[in-house]
Amino acid sequence: KRLLIHAIIPYFVTVKGLGDAETEEMCREWLERTGVDYARYRSLVRCEIRAVRRKGLKPMRIERFRERYADIRV
Repeated sequence: KRLLIHAIIPYFVTVKGLGDAETEEMCREWLERTGVDYARYRSLVRCEIRAVRRKGLKPMRIERFRERYADIRV
């Protein structure tokens, strides 16, 4: 969930310039590959896509992500 919010969604929206539907589809594919049921995260993904687009957020740097979330291996 944290990786989606801080890295994946901002990357697709601001760096790759994908539209909302394309970003949502890429997130769905990623979640399914990791064994997570997309239906549980659908509203979160949609809300975060809108927030990233509205605020113009960029992906969090890997160093900062590791520092903030030491419990996740990236």
